[in-house]
Amino acid sequence: MNENLKITTSTTEQFLQSKYDSSNHNVQRLGAGVWSYAYSFEQDSVKKVIRWGDVPDNFERDAFAARFNSPDLPIPPILDMGEYSGKFYAISPYASGGFLEQLLPEDLTNTLPSILQVMRKLRSIDISFTQGYGFFDRQGTGSHDSWKEFLLDDKNESKGSLIHGWKEILKASEMGMSAYDNLYNKFHSLLDYCPEDRRLVHSDTVNRNVLAENGKITAVLDWGSAFIGDPLYDIAWIKFCEPWTPYFKSAHVMESLMDDYRSDPNANLKNIDERLQCYLLNIGAGSLTYNAFRGDWKVAKEIVEYTNKIFA
Repeated sequence: MNENLKITTSTTEQFLQSKYDSSNHNVQRLGAGVWSYAYSFEQDSVKKVIRWGDVPDNFERDAFAARFNSPDLPIPPILDMGEYSGKFYAISPYASGGFLEQLLPEDLTNTLPSILQVMRKLRSIDISFTQGYGFFDRQGTGSHDSWKEFLLDDKNESKGSLIHGWKEILKASEMGMSAYDNLYNKFHSLLDYCPEDRRLVHSDTVNRNVLAENGKITAVLDWGSAFIGDPLYDIAWIKFCEPWTPYFKSAHVMESLMDDYRSDPNANLKNIDERLQCYLLNIGAGSLTYNAFRGDWKVAKEIVEYTNKIFA
């Protein structure tokens, strides 16, 4: 949780009172991520959600992704976004359901067809009207000229990164840079297998960002980590998170995703194994930098051990 954000329930209520010229919005805290806070509230008896963050970029990617909302890929629209008291906000309709990774095994199995439907729909979206790769703005313009360039870019060390400074932290730690360098070198050796495909990639479908209810995905939330690139990256992300989502393994989520990908006539089937390995290493290296920045060395060591074990 970002302690510098400090958007409280009372602050949210004050903002809503000034915005809608009314009171008693029944503000309820839904949760807090590392970079944001979320609250539900009521306006004219309609339940909505307001999220707060330090930067507007994530909400702008939400707004772009929401244009592709459909029954097969439910993405809540951004009803309003702006700035208040030095912080950024976005308001969306409330979506019901439980977090995908918290579903019990039977519920997860029943939801599996909907998961496959969402993933297939996501990789079928036509974004030919956009340009570039990597993180995109509200118009869908990517940050890089190629997929490989985006993967190689040390994005987390740029001054605009929310975890800028991780490298110095890692260098000064007992772990040092050797673990990161090892993962990076393995990743780099597989990069030539990765195609310059341009599809919408969510890249964070596990961390309380997908809601499900009664066997259906009800909302795909928080597109702040989304980018334009190879859609196989989304499957690699789910594979990477298996140790922390044990029910996914028992419900054979990964096997089902790969079977569906291979049967998709529009999917790029070339060098699947090498691409998956490359993206898993990229995710592992990125996760290491994130946890180094947070000072969570226990998880950082687990990530290094797990990522290396995949390729033992």
